[in-house]
Amino acid sequence: MEKISIGVKELAFYLFSSGDLTNEFFFNAEDDGKEIQKNYQNTYSFPFEKEHYVKYEMNYEKFSIVLTGYIDGIINPDGQLIIEEIKSTRENLDDIDENYHLEYFNQLKLYMAIYAVNNLLDDVHGRLTYVTKKLKTKYFDYHFTFKELKKYLDEAIFQYYDIYTYYKNHYSDNLKSIKELQFPYTNYRYGQQELMKAVLHTIKNEDILFGIAPTGIGKTVSTLYPALKSITSANQKIMYLTGKELVKKEPIKLMETLENITTVEISSKEKMCANNCSTCVPEDCPFAKGFFGKIQEATKDILNRYKIITKEKINEVAYEYKICPFEFSLHVSYYAMVIICDYNYAYDPKCRLIRYFDNDSFKLSILADEAHNLVHRSKEMYSCDLLYSTIVELAKYMRKKTKRIERYVSLICENLLNYDYFDDKVLLADLDYRLIDSLENICDVCSQVFEKHKKFPKRIEALQLFYDLKYFIKISKYYDNENYRYLIYKEDDDFKFRIMCLNASKEIYNTSKKIFGTIFFSATLYPLDYYQNFLSEGKGEYINLPSPYDRNNFEFLLCDNLYTNYKNRHNTISKIVDYIDIITTSKKGNYIVFFPSYEYLNMVREKLVNKPYIVVSQEKDMKVSDRENVIKLFDECKQSMVGLFVMGGSFSEGIDYIGDKLIGVIVVGTGLPQINFENDLLKEYCENKFNYGFEYAYTYPGFSKVLQAVGRVIRSDEDKGVAIIMDYRITNETYLSILPLHLEKYIKCNSNHQLLNVLKNFWNK
Repeated sequence: MEKISIGVKELAFYLFSSGDLTNEFFFNAEDDGKEIQKNYQNTYSFPFEKEHYVKYEMNYEKFSIVLTGYIDGIINPDGQLIIEEIKSTRENLDDIDENYHLEYFNQLKLYMAIYAVNNLLDDVHGRLTYVTKKLKTKYFDYHFTFKELKKYLDEAIFQYYDIYTYYKNHYSDNLKSIKELQFPYTNYRYGQQELMKAVLHTIKNEDILFGIAPTGIGKTVSTLYPALKSITSANQKIMYLTGKELVKKEPIKLMETLENITTVEISSKEKMCANNCSTCVPEDCPFAKGFFGKIQEATKDILNRYKIITKEKINEVAYEYKICPFEFSLHVSYYAMVIICDYNYAYDPKCRLIRYFDNDSFKLSILADEAHNLVHRSKEMYSCDLLYSTIVELAKYMRKKTKRIERYVSLICENLLNYDYFDDKVLLADLDYRLIDSLENICDVCSQVFEKHKKFPKRIEALQLFYDLKYFIKISKYYDNENYRYLIYKEDDDFKFRIMCLNASKEIYNTSKKIFGTIFFSATLYPLDYYQNFLSEGKGEYINLPSPYDRNNFEFLLCDNLYTNYKNRHNTISKIVDYIDIITTSKKGNYIVFFPSYEYLNMVREKLVNKPYIVVSQEKDMKVSDRENVIKLFDECKQSMVGLFVMGGSFSEGIDYIGDKLIGVIVVGTGLPQINFENDLLKEYCENKFNYGFEYAYTYPGFSKVLQAVGRVIRSDEDKGVAIIMDYRITNETYLSILPLHLEKYIKCNSNHQLLNVLKNFWNK
C-alpha cells in the first residue's frame, strides 16, 4: 500500500487558500513568526502545552494517507481545554475577521479534528489567535462536536486524494516522457557526448562543473538533455539560468522540440506586471485581489492546456482569472520539471526563490548558461546603494502619521557631517552599524504606519522608498571586511551610502552546496581559475572542449597598431573606417563592428556616410522589439550591411547569426572596464587575495566580452567568416595566453594592403 504523507498546514493551504496578495504576504519571510509566538506564549498565566505533535492515518483505496503536524498550543485558561493556532501578523487587527485567510481557520479545524479523533473526545474547543510584533492580539473561538470534526476530516482527506492523484498523474506523465526521451538529433556533434557525460556525472555526485564549450558544440542540448535524463522522481527539478532575456529563447525552443515535459518560463515582475503597479496589494491592483482563492484552479487549467509554459501563456491565463502573472508563474513552477529564468532567481537575495533552496522537499540542479556574465552580476546582486534623500523623502511622507521617525533621520544626518571626505567620498574600514540601527528603527516605525493606514497620500511612493531601505538592511547582513567595502559619496546636495561586494563567491558557492549539481557553462570561461575563484571559492571540476568546426573556414586577424585608449580614440577613426571599407569590399555580406562604448561607436558612425553598404547601429535603452527588428535585417538585407554594436550588449551574446547572416566582425579594443576608484578597490583586493590585481579587475572581465563578440561569426558547420581584433595590447603575452584553443592560430595584420590580400586569399580558398 502506497503511503501519502502531508503536513496539516500544507493540506489547509492546498484546499482552503483564500485572501489577497498583501504586504503581509511579501513581508512574511522577514518576520520571525516563531519568535513572536514564543514571546506571546510567555505571557500566559495558565497551564499550556506548546508544539504538541499529532498524527492521523487513514486507508483509502490503495493508499495510506498520513497527516501530521504540530499544534501551536493546548491551553487551559478557565478549566476548559482549547486547541490554539497562533498566527503572527502585520495587518491592522481591526481589519481581520473570521473570513480572513480561511486556510488559517481550516488549519486550526484540522488540528481540532485529529486531536478529537485520537483522544476520543465528544467535542473540542478551538481558538485562532492573531498576534502582532507588539504582542497585541485578536482571537476567534470555535466549538465542534466529534461527529462534525470526523466528517470534516474525512472529507478533507478525500478532497486531497483527488488533488494528489491529479498531480501524481501529472508527474507520472512527465517522468514517463523523460524515461522515453531520445536525443533530439540524428547525429552527435563533436564534443557533445563528452559534455553530456560530464554533466550527468556532476549531477549524480552533487558537484560543480565548469564547462568550456566553444560555439557549435550545442551547449543547450548538451546540458539540458543529460540533466533531464538524471530526473527519476517528481521532486527533482532543473533550473536553467540565463543573464539576458533573448538567451532564454534557445532552451525554450529545445523544450518545445522535446515535448511533453512541463517547462515554465519566469520573467521579471516588472516585465510581467498586468497593472503597471509598483505595489502588489489589493488597494492598488485588482490582480492582487482574491489571488489565493483562484490560484489552484488557474494552475490546473494552465497545466491542462500547455506543457511549455512561456511568459505569454502565463499572461494569457492570468488575465482570464485576473491574478498576478508574476506570482502565478512562481506558483506554476512548483509543478514544472524545468524552470527557465534569470540568474537572479537562484542567486539574488532580493528575489531568490527560497522555496527551492531552503526546502528539502526539492532536489534542484542548476544549469547556468553564459556563466562568464555571472561574475559581474553576482557582485552587483550583493551590492547596494541608498541615497540620504531617499530616507528624507520617506520621513516626509511619514511625518503626518508619526513624529518618531525624525529622531532616527537626525542621527543619520549627524553621522554624515562628522566624516572627513576626500574627493567627495569616504571609504570606511567597517560597515556603519549605527546607520543600520537607525534604518531598522525607521522601517519599524513605517511598518506600523502601513499596517494602520491602508490609504494615505503618496502611500505607493512611500512603500517603494520603504522597500529600498529594507533591501539595504538585507544586504548589510552579508557584509564582511574581507569581501565587501563600505563607501559614502557626497553627490551635490545629497549623500550616497554604498555597500560594495568585491567577491560573491561565498554566497554563490553556498547555493551550490545546497543543491544537486551546478553546471557553469560558456565558450569563454578563460582563464578558468578566475571564474572558479569568483563563482565557487576555487572549487569544482572542469571540461575544456575544442571547437568542432573546420578551422580553415575561419580567418582570425590581430591588428596591434591601433591605440584605442580613451584619449587617443579620435586618432583611430580613419583606420577603423578603412578596415570596414576593405572588409565589406572583399566579399558582399553582413558585418558587425563591436565598440567598447556608445561614444566611440557614434564617433565612427559619423564618418560612415555615403558608403556603398547599409549601416545600422545599436542605441542606448533599445526596446526588445527594436532589437529584434535590427536582428531581422541580418536575414533580409540584399546588399552589404554593417552593424555598429557595443561589446557585452544584447547583440554580442546569445544570438546565432547562422550562415550568411554574418560573415565577419571587427572588435575595437580589449573591452577593459573603466579605470575608476571602485575598480581600483577591486584590483587591490584581487592583488592581495589572488596576486592578480589588474588581470582580475580589468583584463579578464574585458576580454571575455571580446571573445563573445568574436564568437558570433562561426555558428554552424557551413559558416565561413573572418574576425579582426584591433588594439595595441592584443599581441601582449597576457592576451595571447588566454586565447581559446581554436583562436591560437592568427595573422598579425597592420596595413590596409595586407588586410586586403589576406581577405582575398581567404574568400578565394
